[in-house]
Amino acid sequence: MSVAGVVSAILQTYLDKAKADGVPVWLESTNQHACDVYLHFGFRHAEVFKIGVGKADKDGYRVDGGEGITLHTMIFEA
Repeated sequence: MSVAGVVSAILQTYLDKAKADGVPVWLESTNQHACDVYLHFGFRHAEVFKIGVGKADKDGYRVDGGEGITLHTMIFEA
């Protein structure tokens, strides 16, 4: 099984459980590729914002004057 297949199997198990229980699933990501994967599984963006502006670069390393880290908050509603 490919890495994508393993990720899909694990994630789908939790999403199926959330659906069965009628509860939402919340996550946060700083990686755009991961966000695209989550969108594929039915998550939606709750909010996208920057943290650490002026203190960190996009990768989270301390940098004076850095652009900050983009934080994607996402939700899957059963």
